[in-house]
Formats: sequence, C-alpha cells, structure tokens
Amino acid sequence: MNLDEWSRFGWQGIEFDIPAEWGLSKIEGDRNTGYLRIDDEDMVRLEGKWSAAQKGKYDLEKEIASQLKQLDKRARKAGLETTTRRKLKLVRFKERSWECFYWKGDFVAYNLLTYCEGCGRVLLLRVLFREDEPAREVSRRVFESISDHNEECRDYWSVFGLKLHVPTNFTLKKSSLKTGEIRLLFDREKKEQLEVIRVSLAEYHLRERTLEQWFERFMVKELRPFAWTQETARIHEHSGFRLEGRQRMMRRLLPFKRRHLACNVWNCQESDKLFILHFTMKDPNDPVFEEICASIECH
Repeated sequence: MNLDEWSRFGWQGIEFDIPAEWGLSKIEGDRNTGYLRIDDEDMVRLEGKWSAAQKGKYDLEKEIASQLKQLDKRARKAGLETTTRRKLKLVRFKERSWECFYWKGDFVAYNLLTYCEGCGRVLLLRVLFREDEPAREVSRRVFESISDHNEECRDYWSVFGLKLHVPTNFTLKKSSLKTGEIRLLFDREKKEQLEVIRVSLAEYHLRERTLEQWFERFMVKELRPFAWTQETARIHEHSGFRLEGRQRMMRRLLPFKRRHLACNVWNCQESDKLFILHFTMKDPNDPVFEEICASIECH
C-alpha cells in the first residue's frame, strides 16, 4: 500500500482523504441517503453510508450495535471468529456525536459512525485492510479529514480527477461516470441548470477537427434551443472559447421568460482532456458561473 500520495474525495457535501491509488467503484443515492464504495486493485478499501436523521432523536449506540450484528452474522456464516473493540480514541471531534470501533474477521475494519446536528446527517465510514497493513494509521488519517458540510455553503466535488466547488443550493440531478467521459448535471431553483463535462483523450478527438467543430457536434442537442455568439478565450491558461446566448422564442400563448446561456469550453493539453461548463440561467449577470469555472482543477 502506497501512503506517499493522497487525494481528496468529495461527493454530496461529504469529503475525506484517501490514498491516491484507491478509486471509486460504486456510488448511489442523493444528498439525504446514499452509499459509496472505494477499491484498489486487490480489494474493497472503504465503504461509506449516509442518511438524514431527525434532529435530536438519533441513537448512535443502537446503530453501532446494528452494524456489529451484521458483521458478526456474515462471519458466522463463513465459520470465522471475530474480535470487536469499542470506543477507540482514534480521533476527536467537537460539536457532533461519534464513535470509532474496530472489527476483525476475514478482514480488519476500522469504523467511524458520526452524527452531526449541524447538517443532520449520519455518516458511517468503514476502512478495510489485511492483517499486515498499517490499518490504524491509515484509518486515522481518513477519519480526521472528514467533512460532511461546508460553512461557506460550497460543496467540493471530486471524482476520477474531476474537481470543482459548487454552491449547495445546486442539487445534483444526474451523473454519468463513464470511462473517458464524466458528466455532472445540477439543478437550481427556477429551472436553472449547470452541467460540467470532462472528456478524455482530447488529442484523439481533435485529430481531424477543431475544438469548435467537436463541441458543436458533441453538444448539438443542448445548443439547439439557443441563439448564441462565440468568442475565443483563454480559460485556465488554455486555448478555448466562450458562448453567450439566449433561448429562442417559442410559439405559445402563455408568457414566456427566455433563459440565458453561458458556456466555457477548453482543451487542457497537460491532462489531455476537454472541458465544458454549460449553464442555463435566468440572470445573465449571475457571477456564479465564473466562480464555479474558476474552481475547476483541470490538471
């Protein structure tokens, strides 16, 4: 296990550090309830579960007992002996209820269960190891780095190397985490939508076409409702362009407020990736678009 390089994972307002060689293998749910799994080349390394709890009525002790019961049940079926240690002084948190506990069966697991009254979420992180690995050391670093809400109301999203900050009043509507293409689509009130897209193998995609030609073909459906203008721009010190536009008039009897379009497109040659930040909004002067764009780490 290589502990020299670490990266920060972020999803739905939950953040923590993990060894850089670990990677996301499964994720589901929304801000209120969800599950994630992180693996390395050999095994599952981390499991995370979160849920919303009614303020002041969460029973931490009951939930830990339930988690240990599930682990012991699985071990009995496999004919394994288990070892459990409770109330470990592995980390210290203020302004939240929490407990660290240890379980050993067919693997070694350090667990952190925490309930934050500030955001009302229950979070369970379980880090898994083989017996000969520095389990306590790694678990402590993961647990100490946890954040489940941001006081500045900006969520950190980091998945497969795509990193950015998005205000918490944007809700993730849809995600697509394909090999070679990542898309995160967010909604905000009043039917505003923000989409960030990262496409790998930029050199391949631009081999026989310009960045503009690739973009217009790639985003043809999203661009169709808008009349727009384009200008060349340097974005994150890379070659690219900006689009500004307004929704085309529609034939309807009811009053219709047209949305505005803002879009930044650039080619990061250092990472060999193409980036698109696409925002449809009510107010064309809303500064949040450029703030989000500035937060993207493209290489």
